[in-house]
Amino acid sequence: MDIFKSLAEKGKTVLIVTHDEKAASVCDEKFVLEEGMFKKSLILSGGVD
Repeated sequence: MDIFKSLAEKGKTVLIVTHDEKAASVCDEKFVLEEGMFKKSLILSGGVD
């Protein structure tokens, strides 16, 4: 995950698609899909500042 954090700190957009909640917890924003449809967007505090 360090490589993704490094890229984000440099202003790059990083998109991670995962079912792993631990991996998702380091993100700035989480998009939730349910049955293939967008359900909601959550702003998280665990991302890169």
